[in-house]
Amino acid sequence: MLDIRNEIKNSSPKAGFELSEDQKAHLRTAGEVALAVAMTAGVVALSAIAPNAFVALDKIFGKKQYGSRKNTVVKRQNQLTKSFYYMRRQGYINIEKRGGLLMVYPTKKGQERLREINFKNLSVKKPKHWNGNWWMVVADIPKQFRIAANTFQKKLKQMEFYPLQRTVWIHPFDPREEIESVATHYHINPFVTLMEIKQLDHSDYELLEDFFRKKGLI
Repeated sequence: MLDIRNEIKNSSPKAGFELSEDQKAHLRTAGEVALAVAMTAGVVALSAIAPNAFVALDKIFGKKQYGSRKNTVVKRQNQLTKSFYYMRRQGYINIEKRGGLLMVYPTKKGQERLREINFKNLSVKKPKHWNGNWWMVVADIPKQFRIAANTFQKKLKQMEFYPLQRTVWIHPFDPREEIESVATHYHINPFVTLMEIKQLDHSDYELLEDFFRKKGLI
């Protein structure tokens, strides 16, 4: 029998595959943390990846929810143990014993699940300093792709773009990587154009500035 709980209890940190701050910010559950850490690490000992998962759990839930320091350790271990068992039962990861260690490695199903999670939580990366320019997304999508057009617009809204016109969306930060991902997902790349705008009409500028300041983005 695989003793995942004991392996996590005796875990020790290992550098080289820590989750990025962006990854941590978009994970919502302990299960997603377990899956993301496993995917980032590849084939590796469970005892090595557990500490990195603890860091991500603290980012999501905060240490205060656990109470005392002793409770923090025990509850995080229990939370992570259940998550790894769940991910294994669902077929997202495999865990097997090799040379006295429990080795974790992702499955194709797990890789697909993480891609779904990443896409669902996709957002435009915020730079340290905004250069004052705007990015315009023009989506001139033919009527026969109406369903894709509608879902694309919903995704842009979820990603906090501002609809300046029905087919024109604005964001203050460079969204090229994210828009490429979304357009590819919906198979509408040929109909989506991106451009950086240095000047806008005064009324449009005030409208956008007010919108994105209220969002806390600029």
